[in-house]
Amino acid sequence: MGFKTYEQLQEDNDFMMDLLKKYRGVDHPFICGAGADVGEDGLPDYIMVCPAMGSDGFAIYKKHRDFSSPSY
Repeated sequence: MGFKTYEQLQEDNDFMMDLLKKYRGVDHPFICGAGADVGEDGLPDYIMVCPAMGSDGFAIYKKHRDFSSPSY
């Protein structure tokens, strides 16, 4: 295992930055909170969605029916 070149280190850094953006929600919406009420399915009745990291607001979405799965 040898030393990496500057270019290889830069590629690694770019890759890691892309992963961090993906997981931290910097460039896309992410769930930032949930309502206190939980239905019989164990899921919250409301969730809050932030449009991007650093936003000063969020949208609230309400569950309109309980969890269901296809019956095969």
